Amino acid sequence: MKRLLDRLALTLSTFFGVGFVPVASGTAGALVAMLLALPLIGHMKWLLACTAVVTLVGLWASSRADKLFNNHDSGEIVIDEVSGMLLALSLVPASLPAWIAAFLVFRFFDITKPFPCGLIDKKVNGGLGVMADDWMAGLYAGSVVFLAYSALNP
Repeated sequence: MKRLLDRLALTLSTFFGVGFVPVASGTAGALVAMLLALPLIGHMKWLLACTAVVTLVGLWASSRADKLFNNHDSGEIVIDEVSGMLLALSLVPASLPAWIAAFLVFRFFDITKPFPCGLIDKKVNGGLGVMADDWMAGLYAGSVVFLAYSALNP
């Protein structure tokens, strides 16, 4: 049973293998999240429900995978990017340009880790530490794109 749960955690935490992309696995995870969420543009309830499910599953899977990889927030774990990206998308207007902007801004914040993202990444262990810095990046990205979109489209 332990072996089965470990395999499930690895499958989910790498988002069905996306995390094994050899270059920019986090970007690949965020891009896959956006592409899979495209049918949900304009369906906020469904997008929020998917975000909640991925977030809860991600907490469990990344906690277990963090131990299996024996490396905190290993690059192969991308469910955190999926969760953060979905959070960003849920905060911006339901339009393709806004979603593309959210993707770009999310990746910027996820890579640069502005306060408190970097602090969370360094100080919080386990699955919560893996996931929470990406939630902050998603919150930042969604907020920035929402404000910019609101200012440009009064």
